[in-house]
Amino acid sequence: MASGTTYEEDITSPTYSSLQACLHYQTTETGDAVNASWYGGVWANYTREFNYMYHSLGYKKGSNSEYSKANSSGHSVSHSGSSGTPYHSNGTVSETFAKTTSAYNVYLYSYCSVESLNGSYWDSQAEYHFTVPALATYTIKYNANGGSGAPGNQTKTYGINLTLSSTIPTKAGYKFLGWSTSSTATSATYAAGGTYSSNSGTTLY
Repeated sequence: MASGTTYEEDITSPTYSSLQACLHYQTTETGDAVNASWYGGVWANYTREFNYMYHSLGYKKGSNSEYSKANSSGHSVSHSGSSGTPYHSNGTVSETFAKTTSAYNVYLYSYCSVESLNGSYWDSQAEYHFTVPALATYTIKYNANGGSGAPGNQTKTYGINLTLSSTIPTKAGYKFLGWSTSSTATSATYAAGGTYSSNSGTTLY
């Protein structure tokens, strides 16, 4: 999943007695999160009527064993629908899944259960799984620019300020003023131990 990319798709559960749960989802990735929206319901291959219907939408993330219910409803119905028409939908649910320093999985679901006119019971769940990637990282390198004692590389994480190394290199005949992204700079952009906030890698001289 690339940053700024939107994915959208319909998913249905295995058909049972010509009925199936359905889930329509859309995800958009940004630099610090994956935004998801989804809705669902019950679809039929032919006209059916039910005494009662229950439907819920929700998600599970990371290592959690339990689903978080985002929206649900249950009600008696005396309604019939034709093929390709959802009997019930709870509207669209939206959640923002923040990126962390480690990737984790998210499971979206649409769960449906119905009681038919003859009292038989049916339920099914349609799911979509995706991975929220870890926050991007960038390498900050140091170059003593002809001197010695440059600090080792550091790692900058997206959206999190980096404290630059306080180690000061030496070069005969020169006084250290600070760091710059240009090897020919005559003034410093960053002080030793200063803050680097750009979401990009660079070499400092």
